[in-house]
Amino acid sequence: METFPYGVYSGYLPIQGTGKDYHYLFLESQRDPSNDPLIIWFNGGPGCSSLLGFAQELGPWAMDDGTDFFFKNDYSWNNFSNVLFLESPAGVGYSPCSTTEECTFNDDNSA
Repeated sequence: METFPYGVYSGYLPIQGTGKDYHYLFLESQRDPSNDPLIIWFNGGPGCSSLLGFAQELGPWAMDDGTDFFFKNDYSWNNFSNVLFLESPAGVGYSPCSTTEECTFNDDNSA
């Protein structure tokens, strides 16, 4: 089993005044995390987890559609930058809501 030779962090950012939290996954740059730029990644939606970007598009390990294994992604964006994957809005992916009403979306409140 391989481990990440750079920092990988996951947690929650509480949204003040609500019962919502945003889940994040942060990857340090593989080159120079203190000086390399920061990219903040949102997959879009609402309704699409940013972990899809991590697992199938630009993360250090990727999984192709229809497969059940990860492979090393030589073109990972964290080769030269820090990357913060933020799952939003709350209710998407691992970003929880305390009530169903807080995570009912339409075009107006999503905007």
